[in-house]
Amino acid sequence: SRMLQAVFDRPMPIVNPLMWKTKSEVIREIRSGGYGALCASAISCAHTMERTTQHTHCGTCSQCIDRRLAAISAGCIANEDPPEMYKHQLDEPLFDERDVTQFERYIGTANTLKEIPNRNALLDKFGELARALRCGSGDSDTFLEAAYALLKRHGEQVTRALETLVAENASALVGNRVHSRSPIAIVASQSRASSRGAEPKAGPTEQAKSVGDNGALVVDESTF
Repeated sequence: SRMLQAVFDRPMPIVNPLMWKTKSEVIREIRSGGYGALCASAISCAHTMERTTQHTHCGTCSQCIDRRLAAISAGCIANEDPPEMYKHQLDEPLFDERDVTQFERYIGTANTLKEIPNRNALLDKFGELARALRCGSGDSDTFLEAAYALLKRHGEQVTRALETLVAENASALVGNRVHSRSPIAIVASQSRASSRGAEPKAGPTEQAKSVGDNGALVVDESTF
């Protein structure tokens, strides 16, 4: 904005009207306007070089994860977010450790955001947010409050999407027909861990294990 103002010698503001909306909220607005089917033609995947006509999205990058869970939270139907356009499906195993970490940390961060009690705690937990405070159009307190509200809503919406995902696959999960390294199983594993509450720290041998005795992923954030 400052560069354009210097070039053209007049104010050239750049405004993002969607800045304080989550992806799920944007999709909901598109759907409410009757244009939900257009979402299927939009590309979100970070792995553009791997795109094919059949699979326009890899299904494992952070942008694909964000898109899929936002679509579920927004209540998208098959023609708005077709499952077949993703190369990797949510019930298929993730064999690359980086993909496992990517998915687990995405939902783990969303859970953290959902539980953060106030804006100061948010800044304490995610200090890099301070870099963005000077970019707001208003004062930094207003910007931080808006950022806190945005990120908390994001965490809550991701949680609702995960609840929907587990509910839709409840029969397969109960019947042990879902691979333990699939995104769906990772969600279910985190849900079980959350319901048990905090557990004592394991010893070095137990910390090194990535798979528990029941086949569920074991996440030890202290050794990540």
